[in-house]
Amino acid sequence: MIIKEDLAYIAGFFDGEGSIYYLRMENQVPYTILQFSNTDTKILEWIKSTFGIQTKIAIDRPATKRRNATWKLYVSSQPQVKLVLNSMLPYLRVKKTLANEHLKSLNCRIMKRGHELPKSMQL
Repeated sequence: MIIKEDLAYIAGFFDGEGSIYYLRMENQVPYTILQFSNTDTKILEWIKSTFGIQTKIAIDRPATKRRNATWKLYVSSQPQVKLVLNSMLPYLRVKKTLANEHLKSLNCRIMKRGHELPKSMQL
């Protein structure tokens, strides 16, 4: 079980360093992507392990003489997106309205497809 303080921290981190958007592949219904960005992969790994999700961390921008490399944690599995958004929702400030909009469309898509998280991943 994830403790409230961790969820509040992750939500604040997401409000400042995260993105939520739709991605549409050709001839497919758009789906929600969550993205966390930072120069420290340790925090991204911690977020990933806190939720117990299967996802990737990829380099966004390589390091230069003046700047550290930037890394991104992507969450694209719709049941995992739903888990993360629902968990962060009470603590979000900046992205709360957008998160609610994405959750509404996610719930419709997940119900249509019959996708849900395994019980071991549910909060």
